[in-house]
Amino acid sequence: FIKKEEVNDLLKNIDLIESFNIKKIFPDRILVKIKEEIPIAILNRKKEKFFITEANHLIEFRKNIIRKNLPYVFGNEAEKEFIKFNELLKENDFPINLIKNFYFFKINRWDLHLLNEKVIKFPPNMLDQSIKKAIYILQDEEFKKYNIIDLRISGKMIMQ
Repeated sequence: FIKKEEVNDLLKNIDLIESFNIKKIFPDRILVKIKEEIPIAILNRKKEKFFITEANHLIEFRKNIIRKNLPYVFGNEAEKEFIKFNELLKENDFPINLIKNFYFFKINRWDLHLLNEKVIKFPPNMLDQSIKKAIYILQDEEFKKYNIIDLRISGKMIMQ
């Protein structure tokens, strides 16, 4: 006797559900397929926390949602640019699992703080090339001693 619309209304109110499909199977069953939102980072915005999902949705942070080792994202309006930057990192095979924090700056550039305490500073443009340089530097033994990799100046790498 349950109506499809009642289940539909209930599921719409759960923010961890990206999409769902309800199918009535007569005489006495309902088939519900649910696609879950997958958190990929935690956004810190004005003392509030949100999950950023693969679908670029913001979901209120809850401690009872267990997602270990998610990186944090900081910066005004970082959520607007995060998905694009994260996709560029993935496309270039950057080891995303090594990222502890993302810092966004209003001049449209990013800093990455890695789990090994290294910092990579990216320029606002030519990100593709800079990401490839960063990957090379992280893999090269000669550069292991440096903690700051600054790629903001075109054609130069500054190490500290």
